Amino acid sequence: KAIEMEPGDAYFFFQRGRAHFQSECYEQALVDFDSVLTINSFYTEAYLFRGHSKTKMFDYMGAIDDYDSVMTFNSTNPEAYKYRGLNWIYLKQYNKGLEDYNKAIELNPQDAQVYKFRGHAQCYIFNNFKEAINDYDYAIKLNPFDSKAIYDRSLIKLYYMDDHKGAKSDFNILLGLDEDSLVEYNTQIDKSVIFLRRGDIKFYEKDYHGAISDYNKSIELNPNDDHVYFLRGYAKGKLKDYEASIRDYTKALGLNPYNSNAYHLRGVSRALIKDYEGACDDWKNAYHMGVKEVRESMLRYCNR
Repeated sequence: KAIEMEPGDAYFFFQRGRAHFQSECYEQALVDFDSVLTINSFYTEAYLFRGHSKTKMFDYMGAIDDYDSVMTFNSTNPEAYKYRGLNWIYLKQYNKGLEDYNKAIELNPQDAQVYKFRGHAQCYIFNNFKEAINDYDYAIKLNPFDSKAIYDRSLIKLYYMDDHKGAKSDFNILLGLDEDSLVEYNTQIDKSVIFLRRGDIKFYEKDYHGAISDYNKSIELNPNDDHVYFLRGYAKGKLKDYEASIRDYTKALGLNPYNSNAYHLRGVSRALIKDYEGACDDWKNAYHMGVKEVRESMLRYCNR
């Protein structure tokens, strides 16, 4: 209505464009930002948001052109450097992306998001794991309730630095975060996954009872994940509770009949309670699914 009354007012087009952007209607947002810039070619925020819209539409060079325009009017705009860096990364121009992230941090060292962007690049592109952790540490210092940053840091510690203690510490932090705080900071976590991954660390540490406890909690939150039943069955097998492990493998197969490892290890548990017929049936299924290491067990137990 405001646009109908004031069709030459760039502000109203800009506000509608932002509303379209926030509603993920990026093509409509782009039309409005184009209108803004037709009316007023010096409207810096319109270039910025048009760049964001183009990024969402995978037009990375177009987005970079818009961020360049922002810098033409304001060479110290940290948002333009941050998002231009992101688009350079998407275009696999990694060094250019890193340079822009560095510049954005120089201009605004209190922006937690750009530390996360740079930390992600440091880890997964440049293999600079310590530098990545440093960036995530600083992002989390700026926003202690950013569960995504804590989770990403935990994965780097776990899978790239073999720091199980540090990863478990991060999982403990995530599980202790207050739900109201998460809502306030517009962040969320799937706690079933956190319990699962912490359980994996406990399993690695041979704390099988602790692993089972975490797998139980994961299943309470998400009872439809066959992988967790499989892992809990594996942990129960390590404790020589073979009947219970068989029940978990059976549950996993009920959810996913193509879980070849569940057939394999259910066969092992069945053999250990001398159910050789059941074991052989499971190993045959696993073998036909490509688990070739069961062949030796089949030769030993299945040709009697």
